[in-house]
Amino acid sequence: MAKAARIAPRRPAPPDLPGGIADAIAAIAAGEVDALVLRTPAGEQIFSAVTEEHPYRALVEAMREGALTLTRDSMVVYANSAFASLVGLGLEKVIGSNFKRFVCRRDAPRIEALLREARTAPTRAEISLQAPSGRCVPAQISIQSLPGRTPEKFCAVVTDLTEVEVNHQSQARLASIVATSSDAIASVLLDGTVLSWNRGAEQLLGYPAGEIIGRPVLGIFPARAGGEFQAMLARTALGEAVASLETAATRKDGLEIDVLLTLSPVHDREGKVVAASAIARDFTERRRADRRLLGVLESAPDAIVVVDLAGLVVMVNSQAETLFGSRREHLVGKALTSLLSRDFSEQFAEWLRLGPVKVWPAGHREFTVFRAGGGSLPAEIAIGAVETGEGILLCATLRDVSERRLFQTALQERNLQLEEALLAKDRFLAAMSHELRTPLTAITGLTGLLLMRTAGPLQDAQVRHLERILGSSRHLKTLISDLLDLARLESGNATLQITQVGCDELVEEVMQELASQAEHKGLALVAGSCSGHVTVQTDRRYLRQILSNLVGNSVKYTTQGEVVVSFRKENDGRRDLVRFAVRDTGVGICAEDLTRLFSEFWRAQSATGSRSEGTGIGLYLSQRLASLLGGRITVESEPGRGSTFTLSLPLHAPDG
Repeated sequence: MAKAARIAPRRPAPPDLPGGIADAIAAIAAGEVDALVLRTPAGEQIFSAVTEEHPYRALVEAMREGALTLTRDSMVVYANSAFASLVGLGLEKVIGSNFKRFVCRRDAPRIEALLREARTAPTRAEISLQAPSGRCVPAQISIQSLPGRTPEKFCAVVTDLTEVEVNHQSQARLASIVATSSDAIASVLLDGTVLSWNRGAEQLLGYPAGEIIGRPVLGIFPARAGGEFQAMLARTALGEAVASLETAATRKDGLEIDVLLTLSPVHDREGKVVAASAIARDFTERRRADRRLLGVLESAPDAIVVVDLAGLVVMVNSQAETLFGSRREHLVGKALTSLLSRDFSEQFAEWLRLGPVKVWPAGHREFTVFRAGGGSLPAEIAIGAVETGEGILLCATLRDVSERRLFQTALQERNLQLEEALLAKDRFLAAMSHELRTPLTAITGLTGLLLMRTAGPLQDAQVRHLERILGSSRHLKTLISDLLDLARLESGNATLQITQVGCDELVEEVMQELASQAEHKGLALVAGSCSGHVTVQTDRRYLRQILSNLVGNSVKYTTQGEVVVSFRKENDGRRDLVRFAVRDTGVGICAEDLTRLFSEFWRAQSATGSRSEGTGIGLYLSQRLASLLGGRITVESEPGRGSTFTLSLPLHAPDG
């Protein structure tokens, strides 16, 4: 019958010995223990001098590091499969060979020196092994003399340093998860004997590692839970991982706690299950944390579903119950993809595959939610990855957008109605403008003929009346033209007729048109400084309309003094421009009115408090036309000191 397992070290190891090897081996030599725990660069490993006895031979075979027994002349009398794999040979070619055969040429002479040092004290060094590919692989060898052995022998552990950093990173990640949770991590033989016991287990159950290692683990379970653990261990021995069993454990102080227990099989290199790793979690604390988290989730106005990286639902709030039409116990454990439309399933699976380190792409997305008992509704979903002490969890926020969809549909219908109304308005304006133009043409034509005295002589009073009729007709015709242009601009039907326009000729033409009006008010309408003959590539009719509007406004709102029209060629650093300026000595405009001067149907307030005459579309239309030509109108003004309107226009017509 195999004797009970005794695992070293039992006594504290001297600080100068690597991993307590000397102390542990001395205990083996004295017959106090059968196996020892070695701390190596790759982590804690179990090693035994009694390698031919079960189960320790299997445990040595399960080591990731090479384990050797060497003679004083460096002959290999024992090696595990890990070392054979490291040097790329079968065990039959390793055992019986000289260890120096497996060391790169430059390090081979050091082996005998290391063995001599190990006679008196444990030694450790970095060497290079000859890999199967022929290259030298960095490794670390730890050597310890086996006391009491005749002839003299040494045990050695060889670590592949190319894997150490990867192993360290993996262990660091694992250690980080353990450090931020209340998990207890231990390993046990298949008969229930404890092999390892971490600090989390000490804190959770109160047993120090030195007190529990080597003892049956069943001692920490109350009677009703002992059978559950044995059943889990039996399933693990068959190679099955048993996850998240809710059971109970008894602390050293006698307090019974609820734990969440997971067992996983530990295989040797031949694939045989030799032990089990156990993770226990204080389920009471988890329940408290869940209640706190659920309290936060319940305060949210939207449905919230928490899922793990497998996409399974972990927790939901009551709003999610309402959204899905199902109780939370029926939702927890389900795949999130089974609750939403297929297009979501495809995108969610791809997101998980890439690693959910960022927020769900494009922020909020809309998908179809399937409700229990049939039916569906549109919902907006946003997902974020949250780092927790238990790893990454995904928090999905869902919002029912049925009402918003109805509102958007109604809004779209209202917009269509408005567009139709605007089109009807444009058609009405166009039709009415043409209808009004026809009689106006006759009025202005006949009035002109009467003023030419083609029907006979006229009295002075008749001339004045006819001139007033002609002036009003022309003003009305201008308003109708403005309305037509405005309708074209609003409907997007305005087209440009681009030609080369002489600025001096156009300014002269506008001044002649308004000269009589200025003369009638006793104003001087003069040309200011100009840049000679300048041509601009633009629509002549629209440019003349803008200038006529600006000059006409200045004449209208100036009671005395002058109106000066000028232009000059400039470059603003990006392009060549021509700037037309209309300066008057009129009433001016206050700062408040300047901000709204180019608004549609808005008129400035006069000094008496009344609104100025006109329709309020002249400047608005002029600014729209200027923008169409690629330019812009600006104004500088001060009440009582006149105004200056400036039209800046590119010398070359805008593209398109």
